[in-house]
Amino acid sequence: MKSQKTLEMETKLPHKPFYFMRHGTTESNMQQICQGQLDIPLNEIGIQEANNAVIENHEITHVFYSPLKRASETACIVTHLLTCPKIVLDDLKEWHFGDLQGKPWHLSHEEKAQQFKTLNPENGESSQQFYARIIKVINGALHQSAVPLFISHGGVFRVIADTLEIDHPQLGNCELIKLIPPADAFKSWSIIRLKAGILR
Repeated sequence: MKSQKTLEMETKLPHKPFYFMRHGTTESNMQQICQGQLDIPLNEIGIQEANNAVIENHEITHVFYSPLKRASETACIVTHLLTCPKIVLDDLKEWHFGDLQGKPWHLSHEEKAQQFKTLNPENGESSQQFYARIIKVINGALHQSAVPLFISHGGVFRVIADTLEIDHPQLGNCELIKLIPPADAFKSWSIIRLKAGILR
């Protein structure tokens, strides 16, 4: 039987600040096509976004990123000035959308948010499997690093936002945010949207 501490680690995140960036733009983004775990690279717009978002850091202790090209290429560009460890984590991949991958999205951002916790695509991950995978990998990284930066996917951030019980803002491509825990356990986490070059 799992201990209460283990159960809490599997469903909660530690109260410590961290950064998150969504990958740059791809052709599939522009065409509103479901990417999931399809390995789509950045397009020219995405490369330019990443070059405009280069981070000069003063506090990030580790960079953790998804191995999918759109995230790993973003990480390579935006963190090239950082000297901290940069670690690829397979479990930071986007949700495996099964048969939906490669097909056009027919849902708005709001509709996706409403269906996110119940979506179970054929031949893909269930919502429960995806949430469990992301919470576990984020938890492990947060326990390993003092102030990490995660470079990953929109679906991954949605899990983080749901787990922290905060409103889920729609992140732009290569948008950097900082998540800050409350000083009072009964208050909410804060999200700060940061512009390129603000971390110096």
